[in-house]
Formats: sequence, C-alpha cells, structure tokens
Amino acid sequence: MFSVRAIRSLSCLGFLALVATGSTALAQSAETPEAAPETAGAPAAAQPVPVQVVSVPEKQEDKFAMGVFFNPLSILFGFYGLELDFSPMHLMSINVSGQYYSHTTSLLGMDVKNSAFGGDLGVQFFLTGQKPMHGLYIYPRIAYAKAKAEMTYQGSKSGAEASLIGLGATVGYQWNWQPFSLRLGGGVINYMGSANATGNSNTSVDISLKGAMPLLDLTLGFVF
Repeated sequence: MFSVRAIRSLSCLGFLALVATGSTALAQSAETPEAAPETAGAPAAAQPVPVQVVSVPEKQEDKFAMGVFFNPLSILFGFYGLELDFSPMHLMSINVSGQYYSHTTSLLGMDVKNSAFGGDLGVQFFLTGQKPMHGLYIYPRIAYAKAKAEMTYQGSKSGAEASLIGLGATVGYQWNWQPFSLRLGGGVINYMGSANATGNSNTSVDISLKGAMPLLDLTLGFVF
C-alpha cells in the first residue's frame, strides 16, 4: 500500500505536469497569429474594362464643282439657253441661266415676228447629299424676261412689248452621276411688270401685269 506521503508526491507531480502542458499550449497559441476574418462586402478584385472603339466619320471636304445644264422642255417650245452652276461647297451652288426665243410666222399676207429673252439668278441649297449638286434641294431665284412682237400687214405695222421681273422658288431632287446630272422639281413664281402696245395710228396702250404661275424644274446636264 502506498503511504500518504507517496500519494501526496504523486499528486504534486501530476499538478506540475498539467501546469506545464497548459503553459506550452498558451505559448504555441501566442506564436501562431490567427487569420484575419473576411469582411462582409469587401470589394472584389478589379476586373479589366473592355475598350470599345468608336469610329468617327471623316469630315466631308468641300470640293469646287461646275455644271452646265439645259431644259429639254424649253427646247420643245423653241427657247434655247444654258444654265451655269458653280458649287463652292457641297451644300450649295450659285446658278445663272439665260434663254432666247425668236420666231417669225407668215400667214395670208401678215408677218408676225416674236422674240424674247430672259434669265434668272439663284442659290440652290442642298439639304441632303455628300457630294456637290446632289440631294434634296430648295432653289430660290429671281428672274427677268422681256418679249416683243411685231406685226406687218399690207404695209402697216403694229407691235407690243412686255417686260417682267419675278421672284420664286422650286423644291425637288437632283441626282449627280458625275459627269451626268438630272434635276427635277416644281414650285411657283410671282411676277410683276408692264406691257405696251402700239397700233396703226401710232396709238399706245400701257398694261400693268401682275400674278403668279407654276414653275417646272426639269434640267439635264454635266457636272465637272
């Protein structure tokens, strides 16, 4: 049987061993740092942002162009003329035209000679299109015309003269298949003027003219 002293000695040794074991565990815990807990809502790692390439259209360069046009309907009625167009930029052109008419008719001893000339000046604005003289347009213009008629019958003469000035505009579309071009449109012109008629007895009558009339814009030509 163990004595009381032996039991006490074993108890002291066990207590010392327990204390030593606890101290070793505490030392190891102090030497090993704990991992930092993850924070809720922490931002994720940055992701590469895709780059979108946007193509910028090239600026339209204005190029000088010139056109020569004629009206086929006017030729059918005996009016001959040309129109010259100058385009310093693709959105507009400056147009100048002139026409001339002359015709003599003889019937039953009566001779009638008719003559007329005129012209107009305007600026043609192109609302669409990426090249000169092409696209939807509006064409305001100012026009002038003068006509004269002389009649001779059995040695006696009579005649009349008239002059008009007008302001009008047309709207339409012009195609430029360089060098060929076609313009088609319509509008109206307001005119005012005067006429003078002279009879056989040297009598004279003056007439005032004023009104409006439709305009048909049909021209064919070449663009350079």
